[in-house]
Amino acid sequence: MQDRIDLYAPIHKAYRAFMCDTLLRVGRVDVDDPVEFDDTIDRVTALLTSLRHHARHEDEFLHPLLVRTGQDPASIADHAHHATEIAALEALTAHAASAPLSQRAALMLHLYRRLGAFVAANLEHMLDEEIDNNAGLWAFYPDEELVAAHDKLLASIEPPVFMEIMSWMLPALTPEELVQVMEGTRANAPPPVFDALMSTASRTLAASRYIALCVRLGLNESSVMEPLCVEP
Repeated sequence: MQDRIDLYAPIHKAYRAFMCDTLLRVGRVDVDDPVEFDDTIDRVTALLTSLRHHARHEDEFLHPLLVRTGQDPASIADHAHHATEIAALEALTAHAASAPLSQRAALMLHLYRRLGAFVAANLEHMLDEEIDNNAGLWAFYPDEELVAAHDKLLASIEPPVFMEIMSWMLPALTPEELVQVMEGTRANAPPPVFDALMSTASRTLAASRYIALCVRLGLNESSVMEPLCVEP
């Protein structure tokens, strides 16, 4: 395996978790429970909005690097197709949200199936990016240039968007990946960003994973938040 920076792997782990968890929630939703139903609708909306942001970030910061080398990555066409699918899913979600209670079960089942097909296509899409796009980037660019492009991408993300996807990314990473992300944040971002990310870690990681992270980062018990998650 090539030992190069992978711009796709961590964020794709986040979206795999976000998509699959959301799909499960839609599949099991109790349409007779208004709180659960509304929360599920909100979750689907949040996922689709986040995926729009993700595609735009790749379009603006990663695809130009590939095109500059003379490549025509399939992910460019994929993103155009995904935008159409996202719009269709948004319409289905809005329809289910406004429908009478008697129609909700059927509409949510339809949404579940369409969302499942969309998730399946995205899983294939992300795999292609991780294999084909990475190969293209590694062949033409040193890691320093890839890191610079990634830093520009991160700087363009609005804080609420960033923290939302990090809440999915952190628990999806291996312990080593988690330490790398947090050490990179501590070294390159303002202290409040690191503190906010540690707060997110305390809410989203299992207690043992959070404590191990604090130890790896050299943080003592008085300087970190008490972990709020319990072992699954």
